[in-house]
Amino acid sequence: MRNRFLGKRRIAVIGATMAIVLGGGGAAFAYFTTSGSGTGAALVGTAGTYTVTVSAPTGAALMPGSPGQSFTYTVKNNGTGVQQITTASISVTPDATTAGLGCSAAWYQVSGPGITTSGNPGAQTYVTPISINGGATSTDPQLAFTVTLINEPVNQDACENDVPVVAVTVS
Repeated sequence: MRNRFLGKRRIAVIGATMAIVLGGGGAAFAYFTTSGSGTGAALVGTAGTYTVTVSAPTGAALMPGSPGQSFTYTVKNNGTGVQQITTASISVTPDATTAGLGCSAAWYQVSGPGITTSGNPGAQTYVTPISINGGATSTDPQLAFTVTLINEPVNQDACENDVPVVAVTVS
């Protein structure tokens, strides 16, 4: 009988222990709720400048009505991040000597791929925007144009021996 009592007693102890664990375990899951917030700061870089280098022209010397001279140019991204160019403004200005003699910038015309405004200055819009990695130089084939001396119905002798300045500004 003693074995039986021990067996029932054991069951009772185990049952009581389980009840305490299960009952007390529920209290262990109690918690408080709250909220909090914080802030941080990110650093946004700035656009770098470009260096535009215009090549020496190819083709015969400019004459009124001649086919013109072809130019290419490169664009270097002096920044550290990728930057994109979409347009260029190309202008031709007679040198100081011939301008003083009457050579007119209006007699020069800029034309070529993507030139949307023919004349002087010419506005060039790239068919596809050109992305340039930081520190890299683009030699994209779109970076090209032609300069001609328009055959005007006036004496253009003032432009003889002109060494016009060809300037390209990209954005």
